[in-house]
Amino acid sequence: MLAAPALERRAPRVVRLAGPEDFEGWREAARGLALIDVPPDEVVWEMDGETDLLATSAPAPPAAPGLFSVPKAFIELARSVILHRDPERFSLLYIFLCRLRERPRAMEDAADPLLHRLELMAKAVRRDRRIGERAKALAD
Repeated sequence: MLAAPALERRAPRVVRLAGPEDFEGWREAARGLALIDVPPDEVVWEMDGETDLLATSAPAPPAAPGLFSVPKAFIELARSVILHRDPERFSLLYIFLCRLRERPRAMEDAADPLLHRLELMAKAVRRDRRIGERAKALAD
């Protein structure tokens, strides 16, 4: 009997973003990774100044040539979710981006638990922004 082939486990690719609200950095890196089909479980998202001393990693790939489109609603959702404090926000958005490449109408799936989670995060950001604006108006 032949043994099953071992699954090759690659070192995760580390993407270092300029800060916790670096939408453009996330967008550029996510696009490049998606274009070369890097699975979400092989990507680690970090901000400058963060270091995982135990992690072994491969650098993120340079930007791959090419483009693909996603619904405008996803871009708007991602811009809000990036502002959330959840440390998984970058990974969750990348997972959903990969899903959109496979299923372009995934934004229409109201039963998708990941989409629901992202929408709740965006809603929390909008709520916090309104609260901040009200507090500032009261202080003035």
